[in-house]
Amino acid sequence: MLWLKKDLMVIPAIHNRFLVSSERPLKQQGATLIEAMVAIFVLAFGVLALMVAQLRSVSSVQEAENQTLVAQAAQTLMEGMLVNPTLEVSASGVTSRDYAAYAKGDVLTYCAAGGAASGVANTYPERTAINKSTLAQQQLCRFSSDLQNKLPNRTSLAAQVCKGNPQTGVCNAAATQYIISVSWGMQVGDATDAAQGTTNADGTMTYRYVLPVQD
Repeated sequence: MLWLKKDLMVIPAIHNRFLVSSERPLKQQGATLIEAMVAIFVLAFGVLALMVAQLRSVSSVQEAENQTLVAQAAQTLMEGMLVNPTLEVSASGVTSRDYAAYAKGDVLTYCAAGGAASGVANTYPERTAINKSTLAQQQLCRFSSDLQNKLPNRTSLAAQVCKGNPQTGVCNAAATQYIISVSWGMQVGDATDAAQGTTNADGTMTYRYVLPVQD
């Protein structure tokens, strides 16, 4: 009978231990739905930020390329002007260079009208004697053609040779410095920020490149 009593005492003890252990809260494993949603949102926000930065980088590279292409075309025109000036001699015998033959207003309009009608637009005749005025016309129209070919995504384009301010690109007949001024428009998606251009009411941006003509 003594061993039976001992067994009966052990059974309640085991039962009580089972009840205590079953009442303990289980440790959480994995993540809740809210935590997973927050993690997905943070990840999506980070990916979106990277995509925006990438788009801005591509636009900046494209605009830098446009600036380089315009600069190359303007540099080529300036070199042609330097070898084809109109020499003027003052009363005191001082010789100066003048480039009035290149000051034809908007180059694109000039070549589309007078330049094309003359039959020499965008061409360089070989082994043919030409005068200084005709050479200037050819150089201007080649410049116009280069700009139009190198800026295919433009929304607007204007270029001219005139006396003006090298800082602003504004023509002024009273100035003494000749400049080559080029301005072009781009869609906002194809352009960079407003710090490098002027934002227009129609959502486009206008850029300007000015090259002073000097030896």
